[in-house]
Amino acid sequence: MPNSFQPQQNSSTTDVNMLAGVRVIFSFVPCFIFLYINCVMLYTLRSKTVFRETSRYLLLYSLLLAETLQMAVTQLMFLLAISRVFMTRSVCLLMLTLTIITTIISPFNLALMSLERYVAVCFPLRYANIVNATSTYGAIAVVWAISFANMLVRVLMLMVLDPRPLGLLMTCNQEDVFHLKIFSEFENGFVCAEFVSVGIIIICSYVGVIIAAKSASTDKASANKARKTVLLHMIQLCLSLCSTLVTTIFAGFSGKVDRRTIIDIRFALFVCLINLPRLRRLKNKLPLPVMLLINAQSLKAKTDELTANIRHLHEYRSACVMAITETWLDNNITSSEVGPLGFSVFRTDRDPAITGKTRGGGVCLLIRDEWCRTVVVRESLCTPDIELLCVSLRPFYLPREFPQIFLTVVYIHPKAHFDRALDIIFNLSHKLDLLAPDAPKFILGDFNNCPVKKCLRTYYQYVDCPSRKNKFLDLCYGTVKDAYSSSLLPPLGASDHNVVYLRPIYQRLLQREKPQERSIKVWNNDSIMALQGCFDCTTWDTFKCPDIDIDININEQGNTLKIYIILGR
Repeated sequence: MPNSFQPQQNSSTTDVNMLAGVRVIFSFVPCFIFLYINCVMLYTLRSKTVFRETSRYLLLYSLLLAETLQMAVTQLMFLLAISRVFMTRSVCLLMLTLTIITTIISPFNLALMSLERYVAVCFPLRYANIVNATSTYGAIAVVWAISFANMLVRVLMLMVLDPRPLGLLMTCNQEDVFHLKIFSEFENGFVCAEFVSVGIIIICSYVGVIIAAKSASTDKASANKARKTVLLHMIQLCLSLCSTLVTTIFAGFSGKVDRRTIIDIRFALFVCLINLPRLRRLKNKLPLPVMLLINAQSLKAKTDELTANIRHLHEYRSACVMAITETWLDNNITSSEVGPLGFSVFRTDRDPAITGKTRGGGVCLLIRDEWCRTVVVRESLCTPDIELLCVSLRPFYLPREFPQIFLTVVYIHPKAHFDRALDIIFNLSHKLDLLAPDAPKFILGDFNNCPVKKCLRTYYQYVDCPSRKNKFLDLCYGTVKDAYSSSLLPPLGASDHNVVYLRPIYQRLLQREKPQERSIKVWNNDSIMALQGCFDCTTWDTFKCPDIDIDININEQGNTLKIYIILGR
């Protein structure tokens, strides 16, 4: 009889080993990826002075450090448990100490980050006084102190109430080390208090941010985008908070299901509530928009193809701006008929009464709503020689050195009078320079061999590949050096022009410049008291004499007062 059951036993053992291997793969691979990402972010946050002195980056560093340690230790404990490795009770307690401390830190750190954003949005004028490096370090120290205090109480209770020796060999898990009922009651009470307090802080902070965003914005679409962004952050925060409930959820299943189900539940909770919530989305915010320069030759006829390209092709899907020439649109075609979903349409159509041509021409800009919703039309012009549309944009993200962006799309007819077209472009560029001298300006379109460089001597040309056979017709000029790299895409439909793909390669000023150290003189308390004493004994009526001509002697009085202050120091 025993021999008849041997194959079934071997098959069961093989299934268990295969299942264990699958579990290791499903837990180790995402954990390794997350650990690599977190280590890169930790190195980046310590490599720049601005990161080490900014409160929000200090909080992010503390959060990433705690979660990286927690993820590494829990993954190690998982591998030891699934390999059935025994260790002494003291070593297991040391590993559990680090795990529990970092688990407690993460939710409180998230609460601090939400409070920091609340102060930044709702109290911008007092932000520098409330949130600075010193107060941030103090808040982080308090969070770590709470975590250490919680673990210290557990260890003291363990030493007093549990008589088992520290050298006892055991499988390392929290339920075996803290097996007494009082530990589960203490755990449940602390978790509930932590969950409720952090949840209230996060909800109140983000509700305040939403109210402030709505009151400060007159654009309903911008308010809706802010609301969706906040909702996404709250979901991520709730997932991170759920990791504190692993022990509580597991305790609820203990004694009610068989051992095989318990192991499956433990693995599911480990992957879903420990590993996955630690993922942080890395946003690659490009400093300038990805642009496509398209000579459509009838945009309406190619709307379906354009929509399909946006859905399936990466270059179209990543484009923030599409500058289209030869749209061939007129007043009988509405913008909704040619505008893809998620894009705003700005157009200048050819006027037959002005140009004398009933077909052809026209320019258009498609602006992705997710990138920018603040668009102002600065110039819309149609002449026999040039068709032009100029807009200014304030995207949701711009490098700090750029206040706004100017985009101009141009179409010059092959038989146009080039000198008159160049005069219009030169006057427009001069107007934009007076309006915003620091803002980047880009002029792109189909110039049809017009020597635009004559009137744009301070501009740089980015397109280095011919868009029609061996001719450079579709070009892009800008005021920023090394802003874009260009490549060609297949034509749109039956157009005889290739699509020009412009990807930004500009490096932000913060990345290019090295940090500079500056020393400033600060008045000490003694100097301030001495100056205040001088002010108190000063006869200020001297400056109010009616016989003094204020307009003539204002500079002299200012210099006198300045010398008086310097001597007072």
